[in-house]
Amino acid sequence: MAINNTILVGRLTRDPALTYTPSGLAVLKFSIAQSYKKKDPDGQYANEPQFFDITMLGKYAETMKPYLTKGKQVGVSGKLRQQRWTDKDTGKGRSKIEVLCQDLELMGSKRDGEKNSQYEGEYVKNDPAGSTDSVHNAINDEYEDDIPF
Repeated sequence: MAINNTILVGRLTRDPALTYTPSGLAVLKFSIAQSYKKKDPDGQYANEPQFFDITMLGKYAETMKPYLTKGKQVGVSGKLRQQRWTDKDTGKGRSKIEVLCQDLELMGSKRDGEKNSQYEGEYVKNDPAGSTDSVHNAINDEYEDDIPF
């Protein structure tokens, strides 16, 4: 059995870049940053930043691009994916791990003190079929048929 699932919360470090493959598949790439407190040798705590590359695919990527801007806080759920290549200059093998985003939640405002987006707190699930209804509240959809009355 192999389990590959990652959940991260962070802020976008830059506006996302939307590109298309030769076959027309939309690819949205962005990075998020988060920090945690780490104790230094002097016993003082300091924030240490962590950066994660995120990739979204298909109609989902096109739908989400307008809502993702530098500084926006998001929750990302997805699979880790390793890319491997040979460095053209050195000839050595290189690799990079990124998160292939499957679900996204728009969280806080772009900056503290700014008015929150009308989509704050909205849960956004990637619909691999490319449905135009890719922005929705997953909780309502998931449990709609389970109500006993």
